[in-house]
Amino acid sequence: MNFLDLIILALVLLLAVLGYLQGFIVGIASLFGVVLGGLVGTRAAQYLLERAASDSSASTWAPVLGLAIGLLITVVGAMAAQDLGAALKSRVRTTDHIVLDHTLGAVLLAVVGLVLTWFSAAAAIGIPQIREYRGELVESRIVQTLNEVLPPAGPVLGALSSYDPFPAFDGGRIKTAAPDPELEGDASVKQAAKSVVRVIGTACGYTVTGSGWTAARGYIVTNAHVVAGESDTAVQVTGRDAELPATVVVFDQVNDLALLRVDDLWLQVLPRVAKPAAGTAGVIIGFPEHHGLVATAARYSDERRVRGDDIYGTNASERTISSFRGLVRHGNSGGPVVDSEGSVLTTVFAATIGEKVLGGYGVPNSLVASALEQARKVPRSFGVRTGSCVA
Repeated sequence: MNFLDLIILALVLLLAVLGYLQGFIVGIASLFGVVLGGLVGTRAAQYLLERAASDSSASTWAPVLGLAIGLLITVVGAMAAQDLGAALKSRVRTTDHIVLDHTLGAVLLAVVGLVLTWFSAAAAIGIPQIREYRGELVESRIVQTLNEVLPPAGPVLGALSSYDPFPAFDGGRIKTAAPDPELEGDASVKQAAKSVVRVIGTACGYTVTGSGWTAARGYIVTNAHVVAGESDTAVQVTGRDAELPATVVVFDQVNDLALLRVDDLWLQVLPRVAKPAAGTAGVIIGFPEHHGLVATAARYSDERRVRGDDIYGTNASERTISSFRGLVRHGNSGGPVVDSEGSVLTTVFAATIGEKVLGGYGVPNSLVASALEQARKVPRSFGVRTGSCVA
């Protein structure tokens, strides 16, 4: 339990006291007002957020403005309904009913407080101006529990959460055996995980996060879509440590590959498997959905030639990709799939679309090797352009 958890507990307790004083009838009426007002507020906020996301010149405070307008409309609905509830409560006269009304009121507002905590945390985690506090949000026991219990936060947070803008990519069916979960706790996998970092930056007013791995001394491999449109890319060792500035030295929008140069980063270099064998058991390592470092069982399938778009959904061309079976989530982009020895099989860039078998697609190691040669030719004081952000 961290400091944020203590603040949340204090606020929920305060709301419970207010709920007790207010009573259930007034509280439930206000809640209906919140729901009705929220429907209107959500649509208004979603409209503004989508407009901001499509405008590269939009203020970085656009998510905050959209959220504020949505909440304002919601509050107006709650206030109108509260007056109605007060009129109904005046008809409750017996002592037992009054006590029950106050008790249920306390429970109601405590629950509402937890839901608001979940919603606010999901929204706040994508605001660039509070990036330094993301660790508190990610490590909060209460927020983690709420994320497990409650459903996704809906269309507003969908517009807010351009965290890992997965490209829509159809790389064909994946035919291989199911992954081996026992490999997730293997010692070699845990050792390899120490060389995986969180990649974070700001593009079009939104915080974008992904994963990356150490391919050479001072060089991190990630995806082009993770750093597209950024000028403040950084990496975090363990996902919680101080952000280390990173310079993009390779940006390949066709193969969705980027290389970052990070000075004074001395992580162990992960070896690469030149030609992975079909059916090799592996593990996806990365920082999915704002969690800490997570290892997820996978199985390498094959390397194939496909015709696909670049990270912007345009300029279709022939390209070589890897395929593998396993659960790929937002935030895994740029992370490695490693084998039982901790060697990299491929680099995650997308998840399968519309397939019954969960899987993903990766950037082959041969492309990483070529990119490393290219990166070493870039002068130490220079970087490369990262294009526009991925909508």
